[in-house]
Amino acid sequence: MYDLVISNGLIVDGSGSVPFIGNIGIIKDKISFVSTHDLEGKRSIKAEGLIVSPGFIDVHSHSDASFMLGSKLESKVFQGVTTEIIGNCGISLFPAPNNEPYCELLKKYCAGLIEGVIDVEDRIRNIEDYKNIFIDKKNTINCGVLIGHGTLRICAMGFDNRVPNESEMEVMKELLDVELRNGALGMSLGLIYPPGSFADINELVELAKVLKKHDAILTAHMRNENTNIIDSINEMINIAKSTGVHVHISHLKVMGKSNWGKSKEVIGLIEEANKNGAFITFDQYPYNASNTTLTALVPSWAHEGGTYKMLNRLSNESDEIEPQITKLINERGGPDRIKISHTYGKRPEYDGMFLSNLSEEFGVSPAKTVIKVLIETEGEASGIYYSMDDDDVNYILSQHNMIVGSDGYGIDYINYKHKGKPHPRSFGTFPRYFRLSKENSNVKMEEVIRKVTGLPAEYFGLKNIGIIKEGNYADLSIFDWDKFKDNATYENPFQKPEGLHYVIVSGQVLIDNGELTDNKAGRMI
Repeated sequence: MYDLVISNGLIVDGSGSVPFIGNIGIIKDKISFVSTHDLEGKRSIKAEGLIVSPGFIDVHSHSDASFMLGSKLESKVFQGVTTEIIGNCGISLFPAPNNEPYCELLKKYCAGLIEGVIDVEDRIRNIEDYKNIFIDKKNTINCGVLIGHGTLRICAMGFDNRVPNESEMEVMKELLDVELRNGALGMSLGLIYPPGSFADINELVELAKVLKKHDAILTAHMRNENTNIIDSINEMINIAKSTGVHVHISHLKVMGKSNWGKSKEVIGLIEEANKNGAFITFDQYPYNASNTTLTALVPSWAHEGGTYKMLNRLSNESDEIEPQITKLINERGGPDRIKISHTYGKRPEYDGMFLSNLSEEFGVSPAKTVIKVLIETEGEASGIYYSMDDDDVNYILSQHNMIVGSDGYGIDYINYKHKGKPHPRSFGTFPRYFRLSKENSNVKMEEVIRKVTGLPAEYFGLKNIGIIKEGNYADLSIFDWDKFKDNATYENPFQKPEGLHYVIVSGQVLIDNGELTDNKAGRMI
């Protein structure tokens, strides 16, 4: 007798194979049997009329601190997500520097991950520490880890805007090698964010060689996603070709009205590179607005030395910086397309306000408004940037090799202290992707599901998940294909999706007939 049986559901196994009505027998944390015959279990979930798929894999998450804080990650769980990949955009909580001033820089660098970020240098020095705390917290879903290039750079050389010397380069390479040997899946780049933005391609190639040695992945928030997007794509192609490393472009997008329509050229470059021997993949979230820190509107050079020095420059060198902030505001669509999403409790009255409205209220320019908000929030404010075109979003969404990443956080609906107005992608990415796929393309059900299950598992080298087959972990999502949809909006993001009935992690029922249980069976991948 099986511990749990899923009976008479439409099994979409994640491989792209034709769906079939069948039954799944689970013993402990594994799928023991998949059959069209009746199975007997201690408990049976009747799935008639529902899709039974592998649990969804969110390859681009910033839930790094959520796992450490005992969060239930409700915003992800209620989307059907059973595995998240963290450490993205060059930002990871570890490894920790040995240099005390650098520890303070790393704390500030990571503070934007989520309010209440843990004490980095005291509690987590490496991936082993993270694993131990993850196990102690008994998390709801699974977690795989990338090492942030920005974090490595801080460990070796702080926030210096220069080329690393030989010994500093060796520190980065050795730290990366150790973390990969201990279970990290790869390294992430955040080339728009200092200190990652200070790196040249030679530095990136040297670190990519370490990844190649481990057959690990290099993910990249590219250097530019608007005016210079073609140059940024070519930089990724050059790294992939020169090292043989698998390069995965994070949240592929085309930003700024003057660049709308370039998605076809971008995809063409990637396809041509892959035909010529490169290995380049990408993910996307299905929204026409991005979300990142407001410091992205401050020129890169002004970040040298870390957040506190940046804030000092904003206070004392604003005449020099202001024109460059104005340029960056305009590149992202202008002040009426940039909204303050979160001030982490420091200025909650700004949350949800457009930069243009705040500028009018303050009686100063949009650039001076950015400076004022950053100073008042100690550099921790974030913004939503409405700078993409739906046609580009839908074209990228339709690509056969696209996978999905939310670029969001696992957030609990009730206990999040200062909610702000976070991007709805944290709450609705996966059901929205399903809905838009059904509305805007003729793609088959099995292909839609493959892009959030089997294909991301393949790209990131995740073993025993992503496919429904005997011997794999029993991570499953059970939902109504026709009714599965997102409800989160920019104005009211804290809303649960509809149509999800069950989520199972390691054979334990996490969502039971639409209700969250107390089961916590998440694993470190």
